[in-house]
Amino acid sequence: MRALVDSIHPAFVIITGDLVRDALRVNEAEATGYYTMFQEEMSRLTVPLWTVPGNHENFGIERQQSGVDKSHPLYGRAMYRHFRGPDYYSFNAGGVHFVGLNSVDIDDMWYYGHVDSVQAAWLTRDLAAVPPQTPVVTFNHIPFFTAVETINGYMDTPPAPSVITVGGKSAFRHSVSNASDVIARVSGHPYPLALGGHMHVREALRYAGVATRFDQSAAIVGPSEGGGLAFPSGISVYRVRQGRIGEATFVPLGIDSSGAVH
Repeated sequence: MRALVDSIHPAFVIITGDLVRDALRVNEAEATGYYTMFQEEMSRLTVPLWTVPGNHENFGIERQQSGVDKSHPLYGRAMYRHFRGPDYYSFNAGGVHFVGLNSVDIDDMWYYGHVDSVQAAWLTRDLAAVPPQTPVVTFNHIPFFTAVETINGYMDTPPAPSVITVGGKSAFRHSVSNASDVIARVSGHPYPLALGGHMHVREALRYAGVATRFDQSAAIVGPSEGGGLAFPSGISVYRVRQGRIGEATFVPLGIDSSGAVH
């Protein structure tokens, strides 16, 4: 990825989560080792980097495997914040207001797609200070909407079943259960693009009469398969000019299932 960044030289890079191999199910030493490795590797980038947490950044929450107690000071979201800073924030670039959200909520030992009420309230305050004509782009890990779950097929067994029940209400686990509320809070501004990750597939959802494009990024660790289809590893490059965002150009990384680069 660094070689591509050096070649393309974008204004900045966004990574929509899953920065480390896994902090969910391991002890502190192993999890901090992954975070430290990520920090060291990304420090070599020559352009600004913006990140949001994915499910794998939540330290120790699958306690039956990690052995981590909930009282640990770095438990859950705290480890990401320790290494990367705020897990939701905003910035301006190219005439666009970019909003990074943490769409990975936690219910006891399980993650699921949801933007918590504290963030939702913050988003309303944040956008109130943004001129109404300024376009907004959101980026988060678990996507608002996705078709990949239908490709992969319904799962009802651990470690990542398709449905979760929180507070007596069942919802799809791998998309944002309160996406409509989040989108409504952005609706006072042009909303051309919502970026997600998590699904390991470059996905572009377009709906007639809806101005927002819902794009998921591919995995960069290797290709994925599902439904008899093969999905390459790669990155998406967008051109932003005076508040306008073009369609993504997909750049395959040429990594096979063994991790070898071709």
